[in-house]
Amino acid sequence: MDTLPAAVVVSCTSRDPNEIVKLILNEDELPGPDMIGDNINAYKWSIETKYYSTDIYLCSMLRKALESQEFSANVEAIIIYFDSFLVNGLEVVESWMPFTNVFESEINILLCERCGEDSSEGVSKIKAQEWCVKNGFELVELDPHVASEDEEYELDFQETTGIKRVVQALHAHMWPNLVLKEGSQQISKKMQNLLIGEPSRDNVVQEEESSVENGGGSTETNSTNSHAPISQEIIDRMLCGSLEMSGDELPDSYGDILENLHDMKERVQGLPSEQRKAAAEKVVMAFWRALGGEEDEIAGLSDPEET
Repeated sequence: MDTLPAAVVVSCTSRDPNEIVKLILNEDELPGPDMIGDNINAYKWSIETKYYSTDIYLCSMLRKALESQEFSANVEAIIIYFDSFLVNGLEVVESWMPFTNVFESEINILLCERCGEDSSEGVSKIKAQEWCVKNGFELVELDPHVASEDEEYELDFQETTGIKRVVQALHAHMWPNLVLKEGSQQISKKMQNLLIGEPSRDNVVQEEESSVENGGGSTETNSTNSHAPISQEIIDRMLCGSLEMSGDELPDSYGDILENLHDMKERVQGLPSEQRKAAAEKVVMAFWRALGGEEDEIAGLSDPEET
């Protein structure tokens, strides 16, 4: 059998981990797996993105067991599915950690259907996020709840959620066997950093731990933002993908702008509702300037008395 880097799916519930594999591959049925020992089902996944191509194994781990050193060394990602509707759901996750920590994976995702706002509904979202910050995971909900006060914001500034976020994280990883496509050297600095793993997960986790321990701000685990307002200059620079480029030098390629939009969304997703809406308005202004528009043409756009 080929030696390929691997992403491993674990289920802490009665749900078959192969069902999560199907969601990631967007397939109704899976082919016959390659067996790694008697505990790992491995499915070859050919990843094709705009920038690179690679083959990996998407694996389902059937039960708690230590795997061979050779296999463990090839695991780059771990996805743990748990039951967020159980009060002790995270305790079940903890029971798996001695068997998954040996992988030393760079991508760590805690997956569930949906976390409630308080503990009466099982594992609350804040508790799940705090656990993720402590353990270096990202919380992803397959069916996240959108509060009514955020609906207008979500329409204008929608973040990637659910299984699409899992796929996105896997696509953004720098797999050791990836082959860059011709012309990929022209991609933006932000995407280059993303593919080479900068900034490091350790730095992100340390910053988030500091935020939680200091009682401050957001506990979103795929973000390094604070509750401080984000200036137009910062947003311009993020959209440009380079701290050396000014707001007057926005690129002609809207593909480059969109690449960096995801990073900016992560920066603001943990902010209070009003600050997120304000940030979204600043993004609109940045795109408007990129189109050659004058700011006074859309001045007061967010003022209900003027719209």
